[in-house]
Amino acid sequence: PVAAQGPVLTKRVLVATEASNFKDAVVMQLAETLRKDGHTVDIISLDLLGAQTIGDFQAIVLVNSCRAWRPSSAVRDFLEKLNDADKKKLVVLTTANSGECDLKIGGVDAISAASKRTGIASVSQTVVDKLRARLAP
Repeated sequence: PVAAQGPVLTKRVLVATEASNFKDAVVMQLAETLRKDGHTVDIISLDLLGAQTIGDFQAIVLVNSCRAWRPSSAVRDFLEKLNDADKKKLVVLTTANSGECDLKIGGVDAISAASKRTGIASVSQTVVDKLRARLAP
């Protein structure tokens, strides 16, 4: 990496997640990486997402489970309220036992992944790469 000239502006990332061993491990790994990059990472329960001020964050990650082959209702409800500019801040990770889920999320960078321990590093890195693109100056 090239040394930044002048003060580095810290960017805030919100991670709203459901709990599971796989999701927790992915979230911890991506939070650690983003903090090493110099960003502030706020981690909350997906249930608390509606109380957040989207404008306070430069990037948002939603981590949820596939239900009936679709993202959770909390994610779908949240996405319906967003304008196109706010959707550009988002990365949505939906986990499923098989890794297959029909995301049906327009205008949002969505990833589906199998909830397998061996995939934690790979999934975390994919999310980090997508976030870095959003956080770049």
